[in-house]
Amino acid sequence: MIYIYPTKHSTPYDLESSYTIETNEAVEKMEFENKTYLYYGLAFNEKGNVTLTQLIKKDPTLLLKDCGGVYVLIIIDCSIITIYKSIYRGVDIFYRKGEAGFYISDEIDSLMVGRSKNINSVFCECFLKGEVNSYNLTPFEGVLRITGGTKTTLKNNHVSQVAMITKVNSHSSVLEQLNMTLNHFTNKKKVGLYLSGGFDSKVIFHSLLKNKIDFEVFHFLPYDFESDNEVKVVKNLCLSHKIHLNLLKRKLHDNDFGRAQDNISTPYDLSFVKESTNENTIYKSYLDSDDYIFLNGHGGDSVFVQNPSRKVGVDYMLQGEPWNAMKKMIQFSTLKSCSLSGVLKDNVRSYFKTNHKNRNDFEHPWLETFRPGTARYEHLSHILYMTETTPILESNKSQMFSPILSPNLFMKFVVEDYGRNFNNIHDRVYMRDIAYQAYYDHSLYDITKRSSSVFVFHAFRANKDFILRTINEGSVANLLSLDKSNLTKSLNYNLTVGFDENTDLIINLHRIQCFYDLIIDGEANA
Repeated sequence: MIYIYPTKHSTPYDLESSYTIETNEAVEKMEFENKTYLYYGLAFNEKGNVTLTQLIKKDPTLLLKDCGGVYVLIIIDCSIITIYKSIYRGVDIFYRKGEAGFYISDEIDSLMVGRSKNINSVFCECFLKGEVNSYNLTPFEGVLRITGGTKTTLKNNHVSQVAMITKVNSHSSVLEQLNMTLNHFTNKKKVGLYLSGGFDSKVIFHSLLKNKIDFEVFHFLPYDFESDNEVKVVKNLCLSHKIHLNLLKRKLHDNDFGRAQDNISTPYDLSFVKESTNENTIYKSYLDSDDYIFLNGHGGDSVFVQNPSRKVGVDYMLQGEPWNAMKKMIQFSTLKSCSLSGVLKDNVRSYFKTNHKNRNDFEHPWLETFRPGTARYEHLSHILYMTETTPILESNKSQMFSPILSPNLFMKFVVEDYGRNFNNIHDRVYMRDIAYQAYYDHSLYDITKRSSSVFVFHAFRANKDFILRTINEGSVANLLSLDKSNLTKSLNYNLTVGFDENTDLIINLHRIQCFYDLIIDGEANA
């Protein structure tokens, strides 16, 4: 818990103003040269863990810029507050401006005490559209969020941000960075791996074995309407390596759409539909233990390029390589079974684009040096979206972490040639080659994935009435003056025929409405 607020009777934003600081035992606190340092989480590099003492004695920017981990460092110097935050969303830091200074907390509710919780319409619009650069916004007016991978300075009523991530200065490989991440995060922890049977979680499985880290596997059994191919993959993998496997049955809940977690700060923390698992006593005990950490392969699709950008030709044209540009565009159209002429038009249009008026008002400082409309820009911006919106916790106590989204790993990977990821047989071909050369597991080349579209269809069917009320009576739909008639027609189409251009919007609309119902209406009812 972190809560920082202006001391009573402080002169508004005066250099001599001071702040009151409230924290719990999880936050390390030190005083040095009239400055207060607050440090939470874990930062590490190839030399080991980075301690608060080291951060005090040296420039934090130099120490943290190529670190892995999940952390936040806050330095309070009279009225100047500097915040260093890891690019991985291990903790949220929110802030708002007050009459006498800034109010800062890791709990958005702390900043709303005594204030009206007015819905932020700009956030709602960005969330519904899936805007990549909207993660600095929050659901409530007047409250903003510290962006990961930045150094943020709050001074004299002004806020400034600079990028704090860089290329990994190391000769180690991507897998060596993964191994280092696993060793740091699993130290003195009991470890469980959510093994889906897909490529990313299998890489983590082999890396845990490689590092001789004790762990057990958890696998969610398919619904009746899903394929069970992945179950066979997981069973064979665990059996061959003598790893204990826990199979968890899931149940889709009706009339409780989107209410899947208790700890929520933003609508990103709400899953699409509420599920529950069987009464597995081991699993339940681990969920309630702060000595346990769950690992998953979340984000691998983004980092390892499952869906390469159709703008890949722009990168090569900007480098003066038109033949390579044409080659990559042909590969893309083959890989995605789409029109080559359409890909050509998109790339030529982006290449000759002279203004960028479509950019959001906010853009991550790291992206400012990259040209929008290129494959590189879209790749990096999507990674940032994943790191900034991934839910923080699995439950009240146990931790959930995807090592793939640790900056030391993905920064090592993204400096590689983007074009190596194109292949008309496999997605993520470059990372598959790296993993196979290390672990010699032929299943790393398998492409097996349960159809999410079937799951979404059943979720729509199970919660039709609930979704319909969201469209026609929800506060968000009313605030944004959405075309309710058109959305209702789309919902009926989704229920009977298939998905259309409004499917994602309807899903996001209901997630955000559930968030406001829980946070605002829930408090009113209480």
